[in-house]
Amino acid sequence: METNTVLEINAMPSRLDLKDIHAFGAREMGINLIISTDAHSTEHLDYMRFGVGVARRGWCEARHILNTRPLSEVKAFLKHKH
Repeated sequence: METNTVLEINAMPSRLDLKDIHAFGAREMGINLIISTDAHSTEHLDYMRFGVGVARRGWCEARHILNTRPLSEVKAFLKHKH
């Protein structure tokens, strides 16, 4: 992607602001996604399943989700300037 953009699937139930159709569109356009819990306590980490659900409904695979990749790959992505 020209701008090195990454879209967040926020898994917090009160947020879930990136819908599955948007995740699907981003994937189709080659835009990277991340899944975040927006955790403010350790209990909130359990919400990750909601973000994974959005990604799955958007036909995303692990290769489309930046924070499923090895750390070295994430660092390389973040260093890359367009």
